[in-house]
Amino acid sequence: MPFAPKIRKDILSALDDYIIPALQSQKVLQLLAEPPFDFSGIKSRVKREKPLPDKPHAPLQVVRNWWKDNMVSNSNASFGFVYRGVGYEQIGVTTSMVNAVKAKGMAPPPGITVLQLVAPAIICYPPFTPHAKGLTDAWMLQNGLSEDIHVLAFSLTDDRLRPFISVRTPGFREASHSLQIDDPLMAQIANVYLDELRQSSNQKNAQAQLLILMCRLRRYLQHHQAVISNSCWVKLETQLAADPAIPSKHARLCLDVQNYIQHHLSRPLSLAEMAEHFDVSAFHLNSVFQEVLGTTVMRYVTLLRIEVAKHILVDTPERISDIAELTGFSSPASFSTVFRKATGRSPGAYREYCRKTDQNIN
Repeated sequence: MPFAPKIRKDILSALDDYIIPALQSQKVLQLLAEPPFDFSGIKSRVKREKPLPDKPHAPLQVVRNWWKDNMVSNSNASFGFVYRGVGYEQIGVTTSMVNAVKAKGMAPPPGITVLQLVAPAIICYPPFTPHAKGLTDAWMLQNGLSEDIHVLAFSLTDDRLRPFISVRTPGFREASHSLQIDDPLMAQIANVYLDELRQSSNQKNAQAQLLILMCRLRRYLQHHQAVISNSCWVKLETQLAADPAIPSKHARLCLDVQNYIQHHLSRPLSLAEMAEHFDVSAFHLNSVFQEVLGTTVMRYVTLLRIEVAKHILVDTPERISDIAELTGFSSPASFSTVFRKATGRSPGAYREYCRKTDQNIN
């Protein structure tokens, strides 16, 4: 796959040159984006005083959106290590979070706060924590914020850890594809780190776990060619939510199919292949998908491919032909035809338009 060796090399360089030495010195700032919200000593800017409203968590639903505030939450833990420059992360606080903090006699932060993270620093998002990544260039310049930031980010899903690198400097923004690390022990260590950070007042214990994780990741990348995953480009709103009235067996099947598609998007997926994988008939799979989510399986595949392509176009310098391959289209010509039909622009024109207007893809 395009750029896979570069991602591996860049992550190893970040680990060797910045992250592991910083952890060995035990001088890494660690922040947890959940109650009791200890952000003391961190520069912050309030974007919204009022807490976000609590929203019910429907069965199997993995996304809650606050569109007005551009905040999302998901069912998986994630964390980012700012190893060069100054990063800015947005934390959203819901009404229930405010009540939990007040019950402990502590002062809660405002509804949405932008935190300044000076390298080396790490911020952890437990599941269902409202957050937003990627402030627009215009907002950052308007508020006098630096754009220089290099982040090694991790998404923790089931028994896999998916690292990727995000780079943002004046006039330049790029994110790599994520690597799929098939090492269950590494995922366990990441969970132990999050638990230690959540439960212990001694951050050195948590940092020791993080150092073990980073050293193991370094050894893994030195001896394995990790598989590229497009999961870091899959935005939460593209995961369709099931109607709570639908039988749970059908809803679970649809969620599993969506996850399968997300992590195999570069392959030439077919309804027959997916039906065989889930041990059901193609007719049954398509019927259930249509009943639960209101669209067919292959229409969802096309939707996801277009949405992922949009983000790769804007955030990376990848060639159009490589993006077509990464998102599972049979050829660059087929990719351009489908993309133009969905967006009204060719892939190249869409990239140019978004970069000129500093668009965030939603």
